[in-house]
Amino acid sequence: MNHEEMNQRFSRLENEIAELNKKLSTLMPSEDEKKRRDEQFAAFDDYCRKVMSRNLSECFSIHNDNFSELEWECNRPSFVVSGDAGKITISENGKVTPPSHQHSEELIEFAIDYLKNNKKQGLMKRVGRCMGYLQVAAEIEALASGADKDAIVREALLRDFNTPPFKKVPAYWLHPGLTYLKVRI
Repeated sequence: MNHEEMNQRFSRLENEIAELNKKLSTLMPSEDEKKRRDEQFAAFDDYCRKVMSRNLSECFSIHNDNFSELEWECNRPSFVVSGDAGKITISENGKVTPPSHQHSEELIEFAIDYLKNNKKQGLMKRVGRCMGYLQVAAEIEALASGADKDAIVREALLRDFNTPPFKKVPAYWLHPGLTYLKVRI
């Protein structure tokens, strides 16, 4: 192969490469096209989150107005807790059921899972929400024990519940869970 044939081959290869680059450029989206696609995907993602939020609020127990923030795989309780007219009501499969120890255990497990695994929300939001879940779990446990009907059971339960997390309780220690439970039962 002589020098002239090699130049012709190089020239043909360069032409083929140029044609392939043209075809590739038509197949590859421009920056504007990429931005438009990203916006479409974001809109679709928002729509899916809204549908998921609506479906979750219909299917699962503890009602949350912002299910789109729940990104972790959670083990939600199998029952619905509501506070109708200031009284705890528990529903399973659409039927009202009396509060049980199992209900409070499931709610406690959910609160722990929520606190540990829902990293999308800030720590104080998670702690605050979990304190609420635990207060409701304590109320369910008190109702399951009959504390709402028997004063002796009520006093024993409140005594057991009044367990601060300190060896020496600081001055002015507030026990919000105890205050809540005294009012509720």
